[in-house]
Amino acid sequence: MDIFYTADMQKLTFKELFNLSPSKFMFPLFYFLKLIGYFNKPTTIFKTPFRMIRKQEEELPSNAMELLNTRLFSFKNDFRKVFCFVGPVNLGDDFFPGMILLNSDRTILAMMIYIDYFKHSPTNPKTNEVKIALFTRTIDGEMIITSNSKPDFKGPPWVKGEYIKASDAEMIERHKIRLQINAMRSFISFPEHDIENIMHDYEKRVFEFQLQRGLYRILEPHEIEPLLKLKGKQTEDQSYNSTRNP
Repeated sequence: MDIFYTADMQKLTFKELFNLSPSKFMFPLFYFLKLIGYFNKPTTIFKTPFRMIRKQEEELPSNAMELLNTRLFSFKNDFRKVFCFVGPVNLGDDFFPGMILLNSDRTILAMMIYIDYFKHSPTNPKTNEVKIALFTRTIDGEMIITSNSKPDFKGPPWVKGEYIKASDAEMIERHKIRLQINAMRSFISFPEHDIENIMHDYEKRVFEFQLQRGLYRILEPHEIEPLLKLKGKQTEDQSYNSTRNP
């Protein structure tokens, strides 16, 4: 029997709720809804932590690859493309395309992901975006991350994340400065053949942290079917909108 999970929105911290609000003007409404227990009813459903699947570039949508490839310019001096991939969205019936890069000594992994906002949320005012995160592993089990995307939820203490609203080149430079600050520590390289397993293990550890703090929980059997039906309805609506707005 499959195990399904949900995010208990009532467990969100003040900062997490602010980050998830569509805008700062909507935050008071979201906060009020949390106070009255509106989020007690589960609205999300998912199975397991993210796992990437390697793909050839020609297997991925051309519009996504065009946008991803335009971002390679900032990485050209010290990074090289290792592989393209897809990652499952929610229950895995849809996928987002991405790209993995490594720097020369393989201690910095760059993950670029193409997000089609209209496809997954037709009412979202954004159209598409490339989210980038730089990862470095330390020998004592920490992950240093610099990203142009704010995390939705608070991460575990061994994740040393920093959000930076800047150009790709500035983000790369900031990550290198952070590594210089930690120069007394030993960094572990990313072996190319094992990148999928390493990143899946990272996602699993973060997933387990959210379970332990109570943000994620296992859905009860009676909660699963309504959420699957809701997801099916959303998929139909998105398909209809995509035919109207190709």
